Amino acid sequence: MIAAPGFVKQAKSAARSAGLEVLRVAEYPGAFASHTREELLANTRNILWPQIKKALTEALETRERADRSPMTDDSRLTGSYEELQRVFLDSAAFASASNFHT
Repeated sequence: MIAAPGFVKQAKSAARSAGLEVLRVAEYPGAFASHTREELLANTRNILWPQIKKALTEALETRERADRSPMTDDSRLTGSYEELQRVFLDSAAFASASNFHT
């Protein structure tokens, strides 16, 4: 995945939430929309491509594997949509968040 500065952590978090345990992200230097075509091409060739090549060809580092723990049965929710929504709505976390906005 390619992300702009400040969005790398968010990209990895979103991937993990979707079930992808390890996501390597190539970080583009700056805001895409603010660069000219020439800057985009130069940054892609000189900065992004080396990151992408490394991500696709090198083995995972120990820290990339160590940070990942599989879900246990205790951390999974089961039930119908309505049952899960009721648990959420009845939870203290939801009650706290609701009170914050009043």
